[in-house]
Amino acid sequence: MTDNNILFIVGMPRSGTKLFRDLLNQHPEISIPEVETHFLPMFIKRYGLNFNFNSVNKDKLLKSFLNTTFYWNVKKNGLFTDEDFFLKYEDVKSWADFNYLIFSHFSSKTVNTKMIFGDKTPGYLNHIDLINKLHSNAKFIHIIRDPRDYCLSVKNIWNKSIYRACQNWQRSIGRSEKYNTELPNNYMEIKYEDLIQNTEETQKKICFFLKIPYRLEMTRLKKSAENYGAAKGTTKVLSNNSNKYFKKLSRKELKKIEELCFDQLTRLNYNLHYGTKLIRLNYFQDFYLKLYDFVNSLVFHTKEKGIITGIKYFISLHFQSSWRK
Repeated sequence: MTDNNILFIVGMPRSGTKLFRDLLNQHPEISIPEVETHFLPMFIKRYGLNFNFNSVNKDKLLKSFLNTTFYWNVKKNGLFTDEDFFLKYEDVKSWADFNYLIFSHFSSKTVNTKMIFGDKTPGYLNHIDLINKLHSNAKFIHIIRDPRDYCLSVKNIWNKSIYRACQNWQRSIGRSEKYNTELPNNYMEIKYEDLIQNTEETQKKICFFLKIPYRLEMTRLKKSAENYGAAKGTTKVLSNNSNKYFKKLSRKELKKIEELCFDQLTRLNYNLHYGTKLIRLNYFQDFYLKLYDFVNSLVFHTKEKGIITGIKYFISLHFQSSWRK
């Protein structure tokens, strides 16, 4: 396998990355695990970019891997490390080898030379430079959603601040803008709205970017891609799942959101209704809303998983999250 066979789907959470991954997985030559890895930046920080993959160090890395939220989730889905995994792990000599093993072993498809393996971890949006050092010819597809609908979804699911969500959107989308010129052949931006409203045309562009033949199956789901929100439980691509902010946000809220996201809304040709300039939350506003989001995220996980399991999972996710710098 080479870096030509590696794909990373990135984007802000609640931006359609899961839907996009599941549509791509309908292609017989694409296989992306249903669980986000998250651990790569954490492992690089802990062990170093030039980690020596000798037997002693590999034992430490393996123990760390078996304690990740990724492995916790794939086990819950009925996938485990087995004899085949450990035999292949013995041949791992680089971070690229390690990633290939993870992506392929926890794939639902048979490995072959044409197969594109990859990962859907939205937070890798902030680590493209790092990943590009490990996989020099990997492809990155960045899916972007209108921040006004994005912030509504973040609030509805996790009860997080719409204003901090939008400021984070502006920052992350702004940092990734440079890859349009720095990685012109390996980085691509698509809009969530285009994916749901013009699915076939968008997927044809994706196939051209990935240099694979287009397949009609890529426009349909075999099972629901969503556990939350309007698309929960449906196998349809909801073409009308946009512009909800018109009914849900006040004029005052819309104006502030548009100005928190002003630069990137303008660059991406989203229509502005009230925003006229870029603004930012001040330090104290950002700190308060960060605390507010932290508490509500903890509440979400304890309600979903129970108090003890929820707290343990939240702590692990917090320290392992790819959104951490």
